[in-house]
Amino acid sequence: MKDCIFCKIVKGELPSKKIYEDKDILAFFPKYPEAKAHTLVIPKKHYENIFDISETDLKKLIIVVKNLSESIK
Repeated sequence: MKDCIFCKIVKGELPSKKIYEDKDILAFFPKYPEAKAHTLVIPKKHYENIFDISETDLKKLIIVVKNLSESIK
């Protein structure tokens, strides 16, 4: 998607403080965090919303969220 801020971050067009990255998932600290250790974890493929994400990518995403949560805890 042309104007998606997350797609621009994935492509490296916008800077981010990455804390995890693999071929399908990216995790980074937001520019304006709401709390200490606030982290965004996104699929690298663009999805309009959670209802559109493939089960495969959703499973990968939640595993990364769990592992990062344990590390941050």
